[in-house]
Amino acid sequence: MVIIPIISDIDVFKARRAGKELARDLGFLQNACSMIEIVVSELASNILRYAGRGTISVKAVDNGIEIVSKDEGPGIENVEEILKGANNKKSLKGLGIGLAGVKRMMDELEICSGQGKGNTIIAKKWINGARGIAGMKQDNNVRLCGLMKYGIVSIPAYGAESNGDAYVIRESCDKNILMAVIDGLGHGKDACAASSEAANYIFDNHMRGLPSIMEGCHHALLRTRGAAIGIVRINLEAGKIAFAGVGNVSVRIRGNTVLRPVSSAGIVGYNFKRAMEDEYPYQKGDVIVMYSDGISGRFDTSGMAAGADELQMSAEDAVREFGNDNDDNTIIAGKEAQ
Repeated sequence: MVIIPIISDIDVFKARRAGKELARDLGFLQNACSMIEIVVSELASNILRYAGRGTISVKAVDNGIEIVSKDEGPGIENVEEILKGANNKKSLKGLGIGLAGVKRMMDELEICSGQGKGNTIIAKKWINGARGIAGMKQDNNVRLCGLMKYGIVSIPAYGAESNGDAYVIRESCDKNILMAVIDGLGHGKDACAASSEAANYIFDNHMRGLPSIMEGCHHALLRTRGAAIGIVRINLEAGKIAFAGVGNVSVRIRGNTVLRPVSSAGIVGYNFKRAMEDEYPYQKGDVIVMYSDGISGRFDTSGMAAGADELQMSAEDAVREFGNDNDDNTIIAGKEAQ
């Protein structure tokens, strides 16, 4: 067990790092590690905001991880309402998911709180995802070969049980990487169904040309409410990036300058006509950022740090500062591994 006293901002960073490292050591997949890091950050930040001081502990349990937050603060009123997303407010220093978000990201959550008696919050997550979050089992559509490092956040709207966004990352041994962000129309279960269908299709057909993949997604989504989709293919050896997009998924290629590929208008699965494939130069060191419209257009990728851990922190910062509470938020950022 690792216990981290929480008395300042630097302790929040120490706690999230401890949670992330333990999750990796236990064999959690990348998206689960990201969710564990987000939860630790939220709980530690809440200690500072509401109690001033306390502790975060992380430890391995059978087939999973346990995170315990303890403080002597004023206690939490209306716990049940808060867990449903009612009166949920963003943390000043955490990602801003609130306790409702913590509940959605973890497999078990127990809160012991009383006015003037402090708080003990116990959160558990299982390696095999015993319950999991609807629409959040994204690692099924991730296959890595160590070609790039990523920062990833994908969380549902406040109060939503399902994530209407999805993403795909598929690396190939021929040094090609396909990245995609899918934003199901609206949010909730129907949006989740659409984005999941598209993610599965893209993952299974990643070798096809991008316009062909988009056409296939259109046919796969005809019986759903449809989705906005952005797809990037990076050829490391050729030094090229191909992009095809339909709808409001944003892409930025940040190198010596920032390139802003433009998607076609429409909704895949509804009024899709044809996707155009555009090509851009790629150099080692470039950072590729993709995000759904749950992230505000005011988001500026120039502030994103490029180290592996820094990419994750930058992705979380983007959601905290520019994420829309009432929409699903997804951002993936990738940079070639050294």
